[in-house]
Amino acid sequence: MKKLFIFGIFLTLFTSMASAIHCENGVYKIYISPTGSDSNSGTKNDPLNTLNKVRAFVDWDQPLCEIEVHIEKGDYLGQQVQWTYTNGHRITFTASEFGGASDRPRFIGNNSNNTWFTLKSAKGDWSNIHFRYIEISNYWGGIKLLGDRDNFLTGWNGNNEIYGMIFRKIGGKYNPTNKGKGYAAINTFNSRDNIIRNNFFINIENDSVCKGCMHAVYLAHYSSNNKVDYNNFNTISGNPVQNRDMSNFNRIEFNTFSKAGLEAQVADWYCNASNCTKKVPHYSADGKIECPSHSLVFANNKYGPLYNGKKQELVWKKSGKDNHCGYLNEKRIRTANNIATF
Repeated sequence: MKKLFIFGIFLTLFTSMASAIHCENGVYKIYISPTGSDSNSGTKNDPLNTLNKVRAFVDWDQPLCEIEVHIEKGDYLGQQVQWTYTNGHRITFTASEFGGASDRPRFIGNNSNNTWFTLKSAKGDWSNIHFRYIEISNYWGGIKLLGDRDNFLTGWNGNNEIYGMIFRKIGGKYNPTNKGKGYAAINTFNSRDNIIRNNFFINIENDSVCKGCMHAVYLAHYSSNNKVDYNNFNTISGNPVQNRDMSNFNRIEFNTFSKAGLEAQVADWYCNASNCTKKVPHYSADGKIECPSHSLVFANNKYGPLYNGKKQELVWKKSGKDNHCGYLNEKRIRTANNIATF
């Protein structure tokens, strides 16, 4: 038993030392390139090729410092990754050098039912995942930030940022069989205090199956206190920003909408026995059917016609009764200074 105890101490010290060695000046840096190889070491002069190999390196090294994943410009085909590692520090996925559009790395999906990047973290602390200057196209989904939808109190993640990205041709329309549906370019479950800023959402569409199901940003299941601002939404088949199930205090400001929205630019709804397409309605963590959100802000945006070309002054829509889960003390949404451009 004493030997096992000593071995455990040694292993812990060895792991901590390994992490410290990899954290040069407080930052763990790893590189990928379209011409790299997953048999490489991941340095700038010896880059990897896939995000899945980056994930494997990080999971093995367990760095206890800030992480930077530098992505060289060029095309990356058919990649998708599920990420779980967080350490309390910032973890950034960024273009290696960004001086303009030609420097963007481009992740191009294979048009199957997949999502480029899925964060699965439900530890009730800041996950701190940041994305910078990457283009994502031809996936059914772009980025998912998934906490635990059934654990409101301690199953969340947050403080993530999606900045300067391009989401292009995301959704079921870009599946060769044209028989499926996507839901969102950015989708969150129980993910809070995130910033979605200065991004382009272009051709976010479903086609023959459920055009209205496809959104640019979908904030669901307690995804509260998020900021969606200074983005450009162009050609979105569903409501560009969809809010769902007690996702409170979200702010949608200073955005531009063009040919975007099946019914409105922003909508709030919740699933219940009458409007949910599934036979068994979804229930919230406290056993109730999903509930309406409140204190949303939609302000200082510019908007044009809806997806079908209809010129409509309605900029937001709510579904269901406000008192579905009891008296709602706050308004579901407040609007101000939105300008029609038609």
